[in-house]
Amino acid sequence: MWTTDLERIKRLYECHGYHQAEVMRAQAATPHPPQGVDLQVELRKGPATRVLSLEIKGLEELPDTRRLALAAELLLTVGGIFEEKN
Repeated sequence: MWTTDLERIKRLYECHGYHQAEVMRAQAATPHPPQGVDLQVELRKGPATRVLSLEIKGLEELPDTRRLALAAELLLTVGGIFEEKN
């Protein structure tokens, strides 16, 4: 179970643009069972993955105003962090 949780923590960082995130240390202890568990995680997130360039294809048939409006709605920006929600 704890291994799955560690993978989820790593995955959360990846979703937010830190694709080199890695768990450096993880510790679980039960000093006072059954009240709970003490969990400690040390994670190195690494550098953010950034969008270096962006090219939109397939909109050439649309009017310029519509094409520009669609491009403006994109959440991705050159230089921005590449997050999965984008």
